[in-house]
Amino acid sequence: MKKWDKIARTGTFTAMSGKQVTITKSKLNELVESFVPETYKPPVVKGHPKVEAPAFGHVAELKREGDILFALYASVPDELKNEVYSGRYLSKSISVFPPKSGEPWKLKHVGLLGAAAPAIDGLGGIQLSEGEDGALMFANFQTEEHATMDEKDKKIADLEAKLKAEQDAKTAAESAREKETQARAEAEGKLAKTAEEQASASRTAKVEKLITEGKVLPAEKEQIAEFAKALEGGEEISFSAGEGKKPLADHFWSWVEGRKEHGLFEFSAADTNPQQGGETADLSGLAGKF
Repeated sequence: MKKWDKIARTGTFTAMSGKQVTITKSKLNELVESFVPETYKPPVVKGHPKVEAPAFGHVAELKREGDILFALYASVPDELKNEVYSGRYLSKSISVFPPKSGEPWKLKHVGLLGAAAPAIDGLGGIQLSEGEDGALMFANFQTEEHATMDEKDKKIADLEAKLKAEQDAKTAAESAREKETQARAEAEGKLAKTAEEQASASRTAKVEKLITEGKVLPAEKEQIAEFAKALEGGEEISFSAGEGKKPLADHFWSWVEGRKEHGLFEFSAADTNPQQGGETADLSGLAGKF
């Protein structure tokens, strides 16, 4: 059974040159599709040599699964295995040929690193295990970048960022409008409540004044106030020539205020207590009012 080694993954990393590099799934696919072992076998080397250096095995196969690029190594000598086992090499790095415009990424080599820190973390240190044909398995790597994202990937990333920013701004604006509408409704509700409380107090005061004047009976207080409330807000009309138009509620108050006093609380003599020797009140005038 073949044992595949993780050698790259998607993400944005800092290359050895200090440049920020984004590895996408499309770039991993390019590395797999451009891998032709019949014409070129990417070697396993020590470090990143500037000129030709001895190869210590080579990449036999490449594949991508999800966000990970896997490799299978072959022809790894015991000399390199012993150096890795002894801890002389703690991480690894891939190198990519500088592509020309429109050309795909192509794997140049896999380099073993000693003291240098890997650019891509999260895959652990070097671990060796034997696969078919003596394949050497590595579990950490570093990316040496010679090319940036292609223009298509960059445009897609920029467009996604722009769309997200626009959506965030739209969501924030909608939220602000909802809060403004709610605040306006609450303010209008408070104003309407205050206005009704003031109008109710005014109606009550008018009715109580009319009761004091003897033009409205106490039992009529609630009905008079509710009837006046029902007339408020209506159209302005005129009942007689030269009177001028005014609201129905005002006509109603004028009519109530013009009523004759009912006189139910008037007496024709002093209210004295006959049991104490005083005069008896004459109620004949009161009886005639019924």
